[in-house]
Amino acid sequence: MNHLASFNNRMIIASQLLVIMFFLLGCVQTQEPVDEIAILSRVRIGDTRTKALEAFSDAWFHSSCVYESGTVEDIFFYGPKDPYQFFIIMTRSTPTDNGLIVRQAGTLEYYFLDSLEDECFQPPLRSAFEN
Repeated sequence: MNHLASFNNRMIIASQLLVIMFFLLGCVQTQEPVDEIAILSRVRIGDTRTKALEAFSDAWFHSSCVYESGTVEDIFFYGPKDPYQFFIIMTRSTPTDNGLIVRQAGTLEYYFLDSLEDECFQPPLRSAFEN
């Protein structure tokens, strides 16, 4: 009987600790999340590059890379201006008779920044964090 009472007391204490922990976690202020999908949905495949530039004009950083083929990649930075917390929207537009048309659009996490061709993008991608 003594072991059962000891076990019950430990369970009560553990459940109280869990309640306190969840309460404390609820009190922590977090930054308002940025809805990547809502931002990305502003542009559809087949839209003009001009429309994409207008749709993402609220990004805090934008850079472009123009290839010899005429294809253009645009990078837009959203979220916190922190090199470890922002996210990237990237579009690729290809030339057609009707101008540049968006053929790909998606999001990337911040750690993909190193894999992008930084020397092509103007202004350079790393310049977003200078200042």
